[in-house]
Amino acid sequence: MNVKDIKLFCLPYAGGSGVMYNSLEKYINEVIEIIPLEYSGHGERISEEFYCNFKEMVSDVAKTIIENLTDAPFALLGYSMGSLVAFEVYYEIYRRTGRKPVHIFFAAHVAPEVREIQEMSYYKAAQKLTKNLTKMGGEFHEVIHHEELIDLMVPIFYSDLKLYTQYNYMMKTEPILSNITIVYSDEENKNEKIYEWSKHTTKFCRYYKMEGNHFFINFYTEEFVKIINKTLLAEMSLNSLEASLI
Repeated sequence: MNVKDIKLFCLPYAGGSGVMYNSLEKYINEVIEIIPLEYSGHGERISEEFYCNFKEMVSDVAKTIIENLTDAPFALLGYSMGSLVAFEVYYEIYRRTGRKPVHIFFAAHVAPEVREIQEMSYYKAAQKLTKNLTKMGGEFHEVIHHEELIDLMVPIFYSDLKLYTQYNYMMKTEPILSNITIVYSDEENKNEKIYEWSKHTTKFCRYYKMEGNHFFINFYTEEFVKIINKTLLAEMSLNSLEASLI
């Protein structure tokens, strides 16, 4: 395999930016290219308008991925709300191009049809953001003491939560045609609902339980990346074998 043989497109959680995936670079295998995506109005795209609805977000993310596709295989990684986006983006990319990822990682989120929906006021969103930052630990916990930063973050988080609650799951005409991996903590597995993901593919579905809370990516980064490395290297080996048999 050559260096950067596979592209991994990474979708952030609600209120997040593509920079959340920078910590993965330290542990990722050299053949995997991490491509963090940015939602409109977030991070490097902060000057742009927020999405009007979930469908617009999916369309924009799919467009960005398609523009960055080459002949190399690609994979998707969604975290929390990003998993929901990745689920819909898979179908949008397949509809537009006929191409499918070699693998999809759905992290820190249940299957779309069993997610819990809670309407959020701006005030409740601000409270939830503060709670999340505390759970994220480290430098994130320190942010709650900076009122100016919180004032910048709440509108972004609130906008994403509105999109999330407006999302309406529609049963697909066919399941995902890629292998999928579900990475989760106890927080996402209330009443064993995490296992509903298996219904969304006729291919292989593997589950990995992580220690810690919903933001295990911050505390168990190396363990998380080991799952990604092992999985994508196995996919690449399988693809090479299948190609040699043609």
